[in-house]
Amino acid sequence: MENRNNRTNDRRWPKKTILVRHGESEGNEDKNVYTVVPNHKVQLKEKGKQQAKNTGELFQSVVGNSKVYFYVSPFLRTFLTLKEISSSFCSNEIIGVRE
Repeated sequence: MENRNNRTNDRRWPKKTILVRHGESEGNEDKNVYTVVPNHKVQLKEKGKQQAKNTGELFQSVVGNSKVYFYVSPFLRTFLTLKEISSSFCSNEIIGVRE
């Protein structure tokens, strides 16, 4: 019984949870894009990529040397946002990405 309690006490929980929406996408600029492009394939605009890059720099300054774990939805624009955000981190600072 004592062993199980130690495992519970050793569980590590995140120190911070930060939620972010994707950067500006083609659909944000022109709602008609959804009539020709499936929702999950809508791209980021250049402005959205820059927004995501800036967000990554801000996140990095907030979390410092802490390790990060990203959760991302299966939409192309969210993966592209994550790509830009994660470019602000060294690979050893990212301990995981999960859809």
